[in-house]
Amino acid sequence: MIPAPFDTWNPLEGWTFDALLGTGGQGMTLRATSESGHAAIKCLRLSGDLADGRVRREAEVLESLDHPNVPACLGYMEATAPDGQPWFFLIQEYVAGDSLQDRIDHGVTMSDAEARSFLREMLQTLEYLHDQQPPVIHRDIKPANIILRDDAHPVLVDYGAAGRLSDLETGDAIIGTTGYLPPEQYLGRPVPASDIYGLAATVLHALSHRHPSEFPADGLTIRFDRRTSLPQDLHRFLETALRPDPEDRFSDAAEALDSLDRRAGSLTRTEQMHHATLEETPEGLQITARSRPTMTSARRGFLICAALVITTSIAGGGGLVRVLSSALVLSFVAAVFSLFAPGGLGLGEIFTTEMTVKDDSLYLKRDGPLGLWTEHLEVDDLAGLTLVETRHASRLSHYGGDLGPLAHNLLPSENETIRRRLEDWSERD
Repeated sequence: MIPAPFDTWNPLEGWTFDALLGTGGQGMTLRATSESGHAAIKCLRLSGDLADGRVRREAEVLESLDHPNVPACLGYMEATAPDGQPWFFLIQEYVAGDSLQDRIDHGVTMSDAEARSFLREMLQTLEYLHDQQPPVIHRDIKPANIILRDDAHPVLVDYGAAGRLSDLETGDAIIGTTGYLPPEQYLGRPVPASDIYGLAATVLHALSHRHPSEFPADGLTIRFDRRTSLPQDLHRFLETALRPDPEDRFSDAAEALDSLDRRAGSLTRTEQMHHATLEETPEGLQITARSRPTMTSARRGFLICAALVITTSIAGGGGLVRVLSSALVLSFVAAVFSLFAPGGLGLGEIFTTEMTVKDDSLYLKRDGPLGLWTEHLEVDDLAGLTLVETRHASRLSHYGGDLGPLAHNLLPSENETIRRRLEDWSERD
């Protein structure tokens, strides 16, 4: 439904409004169609010299930019509605896709690999903006202002708060959104590092599904270390980018991009969990899981049968010798079953699974108790690899096919950490 006054008034010759894309305090954005295709039309009410200057500044900034992750400016014009209200129309390239905020609202969590790729592309976009003379500062980076194209490439939209550093008035520089707004913008002193802060807060939100303002703070410093489980390189990058003093952050996008690549390239860590150990280097990932199988219904049935045999032996007579003999036979059968069947009996047996991800392949080795049986498996395509939690085990799945259990007793937090690491490696270039 097209809102008034554009349901009955169309000042743009050749364009037909056909969908509402969003609304704001000063106007709305409509999708329009012409013979040449779609466009996003930003319709802004004009009221006062300051507002007039802002909307014209946005048009002038966009018109001077040419980057695949910045919507192209197709033109702009002014017109007066039938009720006498003046309007400004900014005609922009229409970017098909969902906003990052939409993805978050629908429960989509950004993986570590996706975060690195997203940061790299966004930093390249900011590097282009900051390299302009004078530098262009966006000042309102947040999930709602980033559209993910159908090919997943991010496009930074809404340049209503943007401007060249030399043209930003102190009076209107306090623009942005709480949680993504760095301290210096409250003082009316935006710098290129201000956009780095907004981008880092955006990524933190996408990774954690927690709004930046929901994290505890130490003064002006966001404390997210206890509320997230991030690889060391990402944690340190976000920690630096979110420092309250811009002098302590990356000075610009180029420095941030260099740091991101260096940190990812030197990633080496060992993470010790209760039931598993993760060892990660730039060359590969190794997960060692120690498993103590749970008591499944099948195992429970086996033990009930054993108890019935013993009970029958006692009831049928034969004395203590017959009972002990039956118990010894059952113990021998149980031992054989547990030693030579990966499922085991759940009576304290220990299995070890070593999983190595390297060179786009998965190498799996399972060892039974005392090394009496060993199983090997190799998968040469990581893209379809997932970790599936069932009632009794955490099982590896490849394109829906079961590869067997990784472990039987992983905690939910361990499952989540391992799942995230596997997704990270399966999505690397």
